[in-house]
Amino acid sequence: MKITNVEIHHWRSVKHLEIACQDLMVLLGPNNHGKSNVLSAIGFALTTSEKPSLDDFFSKREVEDGHPDELWVELTFEGLTDQERSTFKKYVGADDKLRVRKTATLDGDKVTVRYNGWLSQPKEAWLRSDFKASKRSDLDGTGLVELVPSTGRLTKAHVEAAQQAYIEANSDTLAFDYELETGHFLGTKNVAAGTLPEWFLIPAVRDLTDETRTKSTATFGRLLMRAVREMTALDPKVREVREKLEEMVGHLNSGDERPQQLTELEQTIQAEMEDWGATLRIQVEAPDLSKVFELGTSLIVDDGVVTGAERKGNGMQRALMLALTQAWVRALRKAREAQGEGARPRSGSDTVIL
Repeated sequence: MKITNVEIHHWRSVKHLEIACQDLMVLLGPNNHGKSNVLSAIGFALTTSEKPSLDDFFSKREVEDGHPDELWVELTFEGLTDQERSTFKKYVGADDKLRVRKTATLDGDKVTVRYNGWLSQPKEAWLRSDFKASKRSDLDGTGLVELVPSTGRLTKAHVEAAQQAYIEANSDTLAFDYELETGHFLGTKNVAAGTLPEWFLIPAVRDLTDETRTKSTATFGRLLMRAVREMTALDPKVREVREKLEEMVGHLNSGDERPQQLTELEQTIQAEMEDWGATLRIQVEAPDLSKVFELGTSLIVDDGVVTGAERKGNGMQRALMLALTQAWVRALRKAREAQGEGARPRSGSDTVIL
């Protein structure tokens, strides 16, 4: 099967969008204008295990009273294989199309997700799925009389087979209504992985998450740690914080101001270790100030919607990655210029290759 239509509602920066798809599609537009969000919406719809976060809901949405706060992505498929027609036969209309919607509903901070399919229902009541016939006389006046067994007990399976045969033979002349089912897609609450087509997104840029971590191996982490070292050396307020931190830790380890709770805990453990003849004490170490920044710092971007940098479009991520790289190069250049001409030669290369 292939996707022939995509409809997106309240997903990230997309208020509402419908795209008729062709075999080859190219999305063109300025950076940070939603191209990546279109792709992520398709990925959301096809990844059965994915549940959106609060940031995935369109920030400027207006929810009418009595209506649920929700986002949804709907895909239309054509070109189904025989296997797919069999799997999704309940949803495949006379036009041989399959339409599936994935909806996420927000209730407070709780997000629930469900799949629903569109049902193709003939306008004739005797051809609809809710039509009931327990005896042959119930079929009088319909086109099903000649399509069910003439003898024996009439079953629901007989009626459904007759309906299907009639619809297939007369699809060109029948009129249909399309209704979004209220029950679960394929009758199951959770759609299993592999039920829908598998989705692979090959990004044009490296994931910015790798570069915005606060670890020393990431560009942002290296820039941050350099700034922390300079603050520690030059900023009197930072030095004051470090000194107060060391003073507080000193009180935790000894002296009259040591918290009674630590002393009691120490004594309790010591009593349990008495037979070992060992002395035990609880020692609190002052944390390295750089670790405070490493654990509690992230890169936030406000382009109208405040999110982490890694949640922005590929264009914005690419620009941020270049900005981080350029900032790192400038920091290296500044440090080397500060060394002066008479500085001790470096033992390694001075070259930065990008």
